[in-house]
Amino acid sequence: MEVAVDLRPVLGPALVRLDPMRIKQLQSPVVYKAIDDLAKLSAQCMQLRAPLTCCEKLIMSDHTLYLSWEYDQERNVSRLIGFAKVGRKKLFLYDSEMQTYEGESP
Repeated sequence: MEVAVDLRPVLGPALVRLDPMRIKQLQSPVVYKAIDDLAKLSAQCMQLRAPLTCCEKLIMSDHTLYLSWEYDQERNVSRLIGFAKVGRKKLFLYDSEMQTYEGESP
């Protein structure tokens, strides 16, 4: 996904770690919208009803987003390549009798 702005001054390296505090510090509507749009595209590819993440949710969580991107000097655009969100999750497991067990990831 392309963004018609140079994100180098905002994001820095081509692989950036964005924890909730860092996302708040960015205060960049362009970056927030780009991450939200990328999450929407990801949800469409996985045929989900809604995105699994957005900047607002990330700020309120203890999850971390790793964002891969590059800058195309010829076209003067930043290209978001992909992201990975990591953090603790609640797990819902089922046994052979469909009994539900709830737990937390280690």
